[in-house]
Amino acid sequence: MLKLFIWGRTHRTNATAKYDVNTGEVKVLKGTVVSEDVKDFTHKEEIKALRLAVTNESGELLKDVEFSNPTAAAQFVCGYSVSGPIAWHVEKHKNLANWLKENK
Repeated sequence: MLKLFIWGRTHRTNATAKYDVNTGEVKVLKGTVVSEDVKDFTHKEEIKALRLAVTNESGELLKDVEFSNPTAAAQFVCGYSVSGPIAWHVEKHKNLANWLKENK
């Protein structure tokens, strides 16, 4: 399992996750703080419903949440359409996409 991070630059997002390099699945960890808003995009209603079920009023995850891929996890955290391998980082200056290129 590889530890992943998303840090919000212009909003309060602060996410930590575990990435299974064999399956591509991502587990967003309890205590993660998701963005305040969900922008208008394809999965908006699904994300809003899931957030209602698993976050408190401050947007903090109350339990771990599993996703089938990094993009679904990143969209849940960020609240807009985003590429998961670009959004998730393994280090401050290395995103998951670059890590995967170097380690496949």
